[in-house]
Amino acid sequence: MRSFLALAILSLSAHAAIAGGDAPHPAPAPVIVAPSGTDWTGFYAGGQVDQLFDGLLSDGGAPLADIEGTLFGAFAGYRHDLGTLVLGVEADAMFGTLSAAGVGGNFPIADNDIDTTLLRFGGEVGADLGQVLIYGTAGAAWIEWESGGATLDGDGFFWGAGVDFLVSEQVSLGVEILHHQFDGFGGTGDLEFGTVGVNAAFRF
Repeated sequence: MRSFLALAILSLSAHAAIAGGDAPHPAPAPVIVAPSGTDWTGFYAGGQVDQLFDGLLSDGGAPLADIEGTLFGAFAGYRHDLGTLVLGVEADAMFGTLSAAGVGGNFPIADNDIDTTLLRFGGEVGADLGQVLIYGTAGAAWIEWESGGATLDGDGFFWGAGVDFLVSEQVSLGVEILHHQFDGFGGTGDLEFGTVGVNAAFRF
């Protein structure tokens, strides 16, 4: 009986001390929820449409022709996601018909349609923002023109930036703006132009 009374007194004392704030209350540990990230690692391939703008062929600063038109093509590449940094490589082939207006100088192609092949191979450095990837790109380019029995080609380079959006785990849509430059193109002058492209890709 005495033991029971002593136990009851001790229990009541402890309860009173807790209620009075004598005993410290440990704060609950914060629950940290890590955001679910998106992994851009893997191979991909798709199709693209490029609209040319500010196309100009010049010789020593003197304009030879204004270039405009639309190119269609396909691309393939690989990206590796390091967390917030994404590295990649990509190759694409574009085809279409361009036009050269105001031809002058020694340009051997008349004012008519120009069958065009444009090949690009470059690297990418991007920022992983989850379902959005923002990247810069640069690399080598090669272009060929055929018209009226004449053929011109030349090597050059490109640089620019783009944004890709994941619409599902395997499908992305993107927008890309590039600048192209070909010095001494076909022995006629310097060719440069910009492109605005929209694309869709399937991720493997």
